[in-house]
Amino acid sequence: MTSVWSAERAARADTLRARALAPIVVVAGSAGGILAAKLASQRQPMTVVVFALALVPLALWRWPQAAVLGLLAGTVMVEQFQYTVGTKPGVFTDKIPLFQSLSKGSGITPMEMLLVLMVVIWLMKGALEHSLGLPRSTLSRTMVVYLGLVVLGFAIGLAHGGKIKTAGWEVRPWFYMALAYVLAYSFLKTASAVKAIMWTLVLGSGFKAIQGVMMFLSVRHWQPRP
Repeated sequence: MTSVWSAERAARADTLRARALAPIVVVAGSAGGILAAKLASQRQPMTVVVFALALVPLALWRWPQAAVLGLLAGTVMVEQFQYTVGTKPGVFTDKIPLFQSLSKGSGITPMEMLLVLMVVIWLMKGALEHSLGLPRSTLSRTMVVYLGLVVLGFAIGLAHGGKIKTAGWEVRPWFYMALAYVLAYSFLKTASAVKAIMWTLVLGSGFKAIQGVMMFLSVRHWQPRP
C-alpha cells in the first residue's frame, strides 16, 4: 500500500511539474522560432545552429553514453588532418574540423570541448550521487602509472630544451585516452551500450573501407601512380 501511495504521489508531482513547465516551453519555443525567422530574413541562417548546440548539454545529461559513442565514431571516421592523393583532394570527412582548432592559435578543438563537457557532466552526476565511480582495476592502476611516466617524459623533454607547445600536443592524446576510459567505465553500463560500441567500430571502419576503395578506383589508372 505504501508503494502504491508513493507511486501515485510521484505521478501527481510529475503531472504538476509538466503543467508548470508547459507554458515556459511554449514561450521559449515561440521566441526561438521568431528569432530564427528574423536571423533567416537577415541572411544569417547559420546562426540558428547555435540554438541546436545549446541543447547538446541537456541531451548529453540525459544520454551521456551518446557522447562516448560520438567520440568513438568521430575518431573512427574523421581524419585528423586534410590530405591529398597526388593532385586529388582527400575524402570529404577530412574536411570535418573535429580535430582542428576552432580559431588560429587557440589550440582548442570541438573534440576537446565535447570531452571537457562530458567530464563536467560526469563530475556533476558524481556529486549528485555522492560517488564519482572511478574504476578500480589492474587496467586503471596501470593507466595511472603510464600517465605518470608520460608526465615524467614531458618534464625531461622540457629540461632538455623541448618546446612546451609541441610537447603539449604530443602528450595530450594519452590524457584523452585516460579520460575516455573513465567516461566509458562510468556511462557504458549496459549490454546494449557495449553492443553499440562494437557496431560503431564495425560500421565506422566499413565506411572508411568504402571510402578507401572509391579513392583507389579513382586514381588507379594514373601514371605515375600517386
